[in-house]
Amino acid sequence: MRRTLVLLCVSFSLVSFISGSSLEAREFWLKDDVEPTSATLSLASAADAGPVISRHDVGNMKLAVYSNGHWGRTGNPSYDYFTGEPMTVGHEYPKGSYICHLWGAHCWIGGIRGSDTLVSGTSGTVATLECGEFQTTPIDGVIMEKIQAGVPLSGSDQQAVSHQDIIIRFTDTAITCPNVVDYLRGTSHIPLNVEVTQKTYTWSHDIADDFILFDITIKNIGRELIKEMYIGIETRPSVMVDLEGTQDDGSTFIADGIVGFVDETPSRHGCGIVDTLNMMWAANFNGMPYGEEFIDDPFWIEYWMWFKSATSAHGVFFLDYPEQGESRPVKLSYNWYCRGLSLTPDVSFLDFGPRHREGFRDFLTGGGTGIPRGDANSYHVLSNGEIDYDVLRTASIGSFDPIWVPPPPDFANQLSTKGVLAATNMLSVGPFDVPAGASIKIPYVFVCGENFHTDPNNRWNLPHDVDLFYDNLDFFDLLKNASWARWVYDNPGVDTDGDDYAGEFTVCDGDTIYTTGDGIPDWRCAEPPPPPKVWLEPTVNGIRVRFNGTVSETERDIFSGVADFEGYRIYCGLDGRATSLSVMASYDRNDYNKFVLTYDGIKSEYYLFDIPFSVDSLRCLYGSGPDPCIDSVFDPANYTRTLPYIHPDFPDSIFYFQPVDYNISTLGGENSIARVYPDEPDPSIYHPDSIPDEAYTSDGLLKYYEYEFEITNLLATIPYWISVTAFDYGYPQMDIEGLESSRTAWIQSVYPMSASDAVAGGNTRVYVYPNPYRGDADYRDLGFEGRMREDRPDHRVRAIHFANLPPKCRIYIYSLDGDLVRQLDHDVDPSDPSYNHHVWNMITRNTQMVVTGLYYWVVETEDGTTQMGKLVIIF
Repeated sequence: MRRTLVLLCVSFSLVSFISGSSLEAREFWLKDDVEPTSATLSLASAADAGPVISRHDVGNMKLAVYSNGHWGRTGNPSYDYFTGEPMTVGHEYPKGSYICHLWGAHCWIGGIRGSDTLVSGTSGTVATLECGEFQTTPIDGVIMEKIQAGVPLSGSDQQAVSHQDIIIRFTDTAITCPNVVDYLRGTSHIPLNVEVTQKTYTWSHDIADDFILFDITIKNIGRELIKEMYIGIETRPSVMVDLEGTQDDGSTFIADGIVGFVDETPSRHGCGIVDTLNMMWAANFNGMPYGEEFIDDPFWIEYWMWFKSATSAHGVFFLDYPEQGESRPVKLSYNWYCRGLSLTPDVSFLDFGPRHREGFRDFLTGGGTGIPRGDANSYHVLSNGEIDYDVLRTASIGSFDPIWVPPPPDFANQLSTKGVLAATNMLSVGPFDVPAGASIKIPYVFVCGENFHTDPNNRWNLPHDVDLFYDNLDFFDLLKNASWARWVYDNPGVDTDGDDYAGEFTVCDGDTIYTTGDGIPDWRCAEPPPPPKVWLEPTVNGIRVRFNGTVSETERDIFSGVADFEGYRIYCGLDGRATSLSVMASYDRNDYNKFVLTYDGIKSEYYLFDIPFSVDSLRCLYGSGPDPCIDSVFDPANYTRTLPYIHPDFPDSIFYFQPVDYNISTLGGENSIARVYPDEPDPSIYHPDSIPDEAYTSDGLLKYYEYEFEITNLLATIPYWISVTAFDYGYPQMDIEGLESSRTAWIQSVYPMSASDAVAGGNTRVYVYPNPYRGDADYRDLGFEGRMREDRPDHRVRAIHFANLPPKCRIYIYSLDGDLVRQLDHDVDPSDPSYNHHVWNMITRNTQMVVTGLYYWVVETEDGTTQMGKLVIIF
């Protein structure tokens, strides 16, 4: 009878913050619909900077990161350092699934300093979040920095790399827990004298939202050479269902898991190309089916726990590391081990991990093969060069195996039946010699993949048919995301440093395929096309939107290498939040994806192999008649998945067509985007170096790519937020969906009033609203006050608007007695769409709120022309 083991969650408490010298945490919120926040922490000294926590959450996972290098776990209680929100789960994947896959992770660094073999970061000394071998070290007084990108970063000394960066620094030189001793040496922790700067990056785009990239710099801050340094990444896989406080009882740990190693995988390019990964992976051993099906929605098993299936997997691999030359090759090690194996309560608990016979080292505890307690044992694991067999293959190691120390038979059967209890995965690389003051970089990635488990009954194949069990596992999503992580780290075919080397490549079917980058990290994800240059011109009760997409339509995608522009969207809203914007007009090219029916040896399925085809190109390929290119009858929209196109000459060639976006490709006409220069020829007819001057606008952009659209029937008394985005068709062959530029990053607000030349010519009348102003009126709901200021009370957002102003003028507000209440200087560039509008916050020149009364206003222009009017305020 299979026994289900349920572990209780161990609580960790954060160190109390103690006042003293100020250390700051910075966060730059530059993402759609996110307001900026910051926090400050006072600490007695750097050593007292107990770990603070925040997390990555813009992608398809959540991952907690502590300032002392731990990640993927949380203490109890844990609160996000920047928002103050409680964090009960250290990792969630997919985001919103309530499934946590980690009990925690951190790095080990081992080396030889003088005559001492030392390791920092090991959990072999009962290290905890508060009492570990790495401690937070501020960077210029900042103990954690977080940057969320999406608009150009300004006013900071850190440039964003991804959509969400977290930067920390920690060292091993502070001995905070002298009572925690090395198991073998009998002394407290002896530091290796290293400083680690860790930068973690994540993106929100579909192709990059399933992994976190780690940019690790390790510096020798001591006075001695560190010889034979090894760096290891330790993860502790464990599956937990956690509803983050949404239910009365939020979590439970599921004990059984499987771990293993993947050295290489067929490239997604095909053509026989193989990608090297060297990735350790982990997952729940059976996906946690309920009965004979996987359960997507969590439900309560009465008197027990919340339950939900966990069919995903995760992995870790190094993206790069320094080469040491042929005389001293770098070696990779993968070790897993587990603690506390026991078949019956009366059997003493044993640790276990695969171990080579050659070079065997007795760890002296728990059976001698499992947990490497003490620096010497930990360094052995880091440096042994072993690649352990997958846990489910433990029972296949017999007593006379020439390579591996045989496992205890009873435990081997247990491990091959339902995986590991309390597993630890360790991936390490080295050796490196690091002189005093020198640094090395060891980037790595934590990656996840969905739908790893596909058969709820797969567990019944264990332990007798491990191969069939593996055949029923689906590594596709995990390996696909791993490949994307490597591409983002070092873009294939991109010559980053300009030395005319763009990476290794092969030629397949006439196409040049880059299999690697140039060895210089890019940390660059596929991005949408740059947004067009936009100008807004207010008209009476309307807004003219003019934009130029020279760059939008010609920039090449970093992965596909082609200009993949597809179209534009014009948005309008009553405030600047993405959720408040509506599409007013769109344009996209008239093109189709072609899905080809392909037999893979098992079944036939439709696949997408090419970039989109224009209607004209499809007509030439598949039209009828002596000149198919003029076949007016052929329409790709007529051929769908249920009614595909069958080639008349090649009946085995079957495919259907699907429009890319909405194929709104008509320019001009009512309620449509139009070309500003409809007769301008396509600049592709010219050589790039000989485009005539008359093809350019006064702004230096090509006329051919200039468009306009008129938004009408608007209220003149409230502002409108306008943005124009560009989007592409993606990279279909690599499953990259189309991307759209940010709707809010370059948004502008404008009042639909008269143009500046009409105002300057004296053809319009300045007016003031609301007039009369009533203190009991709900101007906030009417849109006159408090736009984008929801955090402020009503009395802090009061506003009176002056409209139809010239770009430069002076506004005077007088009491009935002729006393000057306030002078407002209006000086706005005429190119600014809000040039004709000025808002008075109803504060007098004495910095007091204005009182009830009758007032006069005067607007005086540069040439001395004035306009006057009355204003009534009633509180």
